[in-house]
Amino acid sequence: MNFLKYSTLRLGLLVLAFVLGLWLRLGILLSGLTSIIIAFAVCYIFFPKLHIAASQDLNRLFSRTPRIRRDSLGDEDAEIEDAYADSAERATGDAPQHEDAVPPQDDRQDGRRPSRDQD
Repeated sequence: MNFLKYSTLRLGLLVLAFVLGLWLRLGILLSGLTSIIIAFAVCYIFFPKLHIAASQDLNRLFSRTPRIRRDSLGDEDAEIEDAYADSAERATGDAPQHEDAVPPQDDRQDGRRPSRDQD
């Protein structure tokens, strides 16, 4: 709400300064430029609390994150993952291998691994 108040105040001062510049026959370009500077300066100098409150409102608006119900999404994801793992296990006949899985160890004393042909 403070952002709306501050914006309305600045816009009102801008329009007032622009109309005053046109009445003084400064021209459209010079009236526009001076009205922007005057509206900024007056609001910044004479209304600092409103300026800070408006910036906090705007910050809260953009930093807000949507709230997601984690318990229901986690259960749904777990069910989908379990169904996928079960279908992959049924298709291959064994559990799916992960990238970080440790390869099976060989019981041979010399430390060499058997080649695929020997299996």
